[in-house]
Amino acid sequence: GGGARRGRGASASCAPTPTDKLRGAGGAGGAEAGGVLLACGSFNPPTLMHLRMFELARAHLERRGQRVLGGYMSPVSDAYGKAGLVGAAHRLEMCRRAASHSSLLMVSAWEAQAAAWQPTLSVVRHVQGVADAALGGAGRARVMLLCGADLVETFRRPGLWNPDDMRALVGDFGIACVDRQGSDALRTLQELPELRGLEAPGKGGAGADFARVHLVEEPVDNQMSSTQLRAAIARGLPVRYLTMDGVVDYIEEAGLYADPPADPAGAE
Repeated sequence: GGGARRGRGASASCAPTPTDKLRGAGGAGGAEAGGVLLACGSFNPPTLMHLRMFELARAHLERRGQRVLGGYMSPVSDAYGKAGLVGAAHRLEMCRRAASHSSLLMVSAWEAQAAAWQPTLSVVRHVQGVADAALGGAGRARVMLLCGADLVETFRRPGLWNPDDMRALVGDFGIACVDRQGSDALRTLQELPELRGLEAPGKGGAGADFARVHLVEEPVDNQMSSTQLRAAIARGLPVRYLTMDGVVDYIEEAGLYADPPADPAGAE
């Protein structure tokens, strides 16, 4: 899920944006360069498909010779104001439990703890700064927005995204977009006048692609969403094996989503 929403502490693992799983952090100055995946969203609650996006994108990039140094989940701030959104503290804890067994994934609390809504580009820039500091300087990591094709489709909505932000995400940082049935993310980007001139060299016009946009194939047809999990919980149905066990345990401990959702047709 997601949309246009959009300091380091005493130790790398308890900082607002930790670096303890970032490959090469704290090592010698010659750390290998690579990409850092960042998914922004409600994570209300996180599902197995959220975690699977990271695995799909990592495999896609590494097949193309790009090392992946780490991944971040960044839950949106409560200031986002979406109906049915449980508090940031709950969503952060669910994300941490979901990521606890991953050697790749970390949870950034920077966006979730912000008093005001943060544009996605601000979160990307924040994580880029943290990665640069952890790896000993700029140029060793490029933060890339990880999302589903449904988020790219929102680029079409008038007034939702700042055109300069879209250009920076596509042209400066990059996007790893997991295909979803019925979406055509590349065509959306090709048709956006705000992105003209960012096409890969020599590939302008029809059929153009973008050097820093990666379209990631999902071979398994699975449209599971956070919305569906919330609806199931409200009906008293089990959601174990639709998300990590730790997330299910926390939902039960905290009594989350037991009431009928106020956003029956909402996004994640």
